[in-house]
Amino acid sequence: MGKNTFELIIDGEVKATTTSIEIVDCARMYFVAGAGNDTIGWNYSQRFDKIWTKLGISGFEKLNVPSSTNYGPSVPAANDMIYALQYRNEPVEDKSPNEGSFAIPEKMKSAHRRAREKIVKDIKEYGNFQINLVGYSYGSVVVSQTAIQLVGEGIVVDNLILIGSPVNTESNLYKKLLEYQSIGKICHIIRQDIPGDFFSNTDGIGDIWKGAKQNSVESGEHFDLARPDDPETPIDETIAVEQEITKLGKLLISKGIK
Repeated sequence: MGKNTFELIIDGEVKATTTSIEIVDCARMYFVAGAGNDTIGWNYSQRFDKIWTKLGISGFEKLNVPSSTNYGPSVPAANDMIYALQYRNEPVEDKSPNEGSFAIPEKMKSAHRRAREKIVKDIKEYGNFQINLVGYSYGSVVVSQTAIQLVGEGIVVDNLILIGSPVNTESNLYKKLLEYQSIGKICHIIRQDIPGDFFSNTDGIGDIWKGAKQNSVESGEHFDLARPDDPETPIDETIAVEQEITKLGKLLISKGIK
């Protein structure tokens, strides 16, 4: 057991702190990738896993929680983008009925609901552990809503890490996350907004259209922590990406992530 401090961190700068609490020694890091679930060969999820595990961060697990039933030709990444637009502003605190005699088919459950159920199942199976939720882009919306859902279950979220997140800091969703942080239900909120990216901290429909145009190519700023190497260029684009992932990982460790 050890003590930790509630902090709001944006781009590496501590914006606010509250009291400290006891945390458990074991940890799990649930990672939700961007739209399409990193299935087109970029493999940035594996890079996050490899780099952060090497730094000493434990329990990395990629959650496969698409906005629809399964990924494939009939379920394009566009579905995830629609989910992000739908859920990036307002918190979803109520639980859709699936208890008792009324059960919702798996394919009808939201991404954040499936994520919540997976984490609750792990807690029941393995006991309490440090809960770290990480989301990139679409994934940041999923883990934000998942955090809301977990708090509704009476579960404390130790660390919520949002990378390239379209969740605006003035949205009701983000304000609810801050409210939960202020009363100790979420310990740390860490944002890694990408400089120059219109999909980071997105402000209205104008930014959405700008972001869609800006990031219609692999060189778009939104992919600065995900971009693969382009074999047709003389430089290795993954070097800068891995440097940013390493920098973020070291920040997480400095804030008590195990």
